[in-house]
Amino acid sequence: MRHSIIRRSLVLTTFYIAGHGFYYLLLLIANAMLDPTGFGRLYTGWAVLNVLVAPISIIALLLSSYFAETNASKGPAFVSGMLARIAAIALPWTVATVLLLEALFYLGGRLIGVDSLALILVLPLTAVSFLGVEIIRASLQGTLRFVAYGASWFLWCVAQCAVGAVGLLLTRSPWGCFAGMLAANLLTLGGLCWAVGGGGGGGGPAAPDATDDGPKLASYSLRRALAFCSAFVGFVLFNNADIFLAYLILSPADLGIYTASSVLPKAIVTATQPVVQIILPVVISIQGEGEDTSQAVMKAIFAAFALGAAAFVVLWLGSDLACGSAHGIRFCTSPLMLLLAAAAVPLSVIRTLVTADVAHGRYWLPHLPFLALAVFAAAMTLTKVSGPAENLHLATTYLYSCWGLLAVWAVAGIFRGRLFARAEITPATLRGRH
Repeated sequence: MRHSIIRRSLVLTTFYIAGHGFYYLLLLIANAMLDPTGFGRLYTGWAVLNVLVAPISIIALLLSSYFAETNASKGPAFVSGMLARIAAIALPWTVATVLLLEALFYLGGRLIGVDSLALILVLPLTAVSFLGVEIIRASLQGTLRFVAYGASWFLWCVAQCAVGAVGLLLTRSPWGCFAGMLAANLLTLGGLCWAVGGGGGGGGPAAPDATDDGPKLASYSLRRALAFCSAFVGFVLFNNADIFLAYLILSPADLGIYTASSVLPKAIVTATQPVVQIILPVVISIQGEGEDTSQAVMKAIFAAFALGAAAFVVLWLGSDLACGSAHGIRFCTSPLMLLLAAAAVPLSVIRTLVTADVAHGRYWLPHLPFLALAVFAAAMTLTKVSGPAENLHLATTYLYSCWGLLAVWAVAGIFRGRLFARAEITPATLRGRH
């Protein structure tokens, strides 16, 4: 089958797991070098970075779906030629965003008592540096070059691990790690520009005229940008909600224990991301042919659940080695880690559902994570009022919230034909039918 979700998910998952081996190796290095309080701050900053990068990932998804349509109609050379134009559009907005984030982080950090000015300053810069890399990688994703897309991720993770570890070694503080990641992002961006641009030989395709596709890109972005942004930001916030609440309600020592126990469970959610990276451009491509996408979506949901469940079993079997051994994660506890790993399975499926529904023009269900976030925060607020919060109670409440969200989604999906609007017919689908 030309649009093989399972095969492509396995190929891309191989690259992602290999890359994340280095990505999370950086966390393990930080875990070995920092005390519980320092590691808790670093991992909280890591969660903040994930939220900041979420809109960038959304932009990349939007561009990849647009590139997929453009690739189907005009070919990959035209897509490559569009990158210079897109970079010119993104540059002034990027500068303005950095300035705004720096001001907001400085004011917000002072309000909640963050005592590391360097960390406040470097986090927005590190987050925004992801944009250039993701734009170029989106062109690989949209043209269905998943091997190159996965290989670029692997090399990016290696660079972040190596340079981030150097930053940690030089500074012995969380901000040094993120400064190293910033340097690695810039190095990766330069390498991808050289590779996609034809290896510096001047043989790259010329940028298309603004009149070739500008109106179409504008209308496409306006049609889907708000839905994508709000839905995916909601998921990323819910995915990291327990870390943020842990920072606010737990003691510094307990925060170190909770975040250390979260490292591998959160990696489960990250490791299932290739399913999402594949389902969007494949759905767009199938829609362009006027065919039914339900089989591809069901395969994606199955792949996300199978990968998440398999990862949970691996952690369950190796929990004593991961948390209790001399070479395991410091400050980690097995019961806490397994609770969070069980929560990662529904989160993997929920992210796939968010992507599939938004790609089909269904915008109600993808915003359910906001409701789950409110319920989870309210439950933990009541717990905090009644007495000191505990690690296990926070993890258990989060576990129930994750599985509850998936259950509500499943029930709502059964009645979606009557309660929610049906999927819109996209221009690509109409072209395929004609």
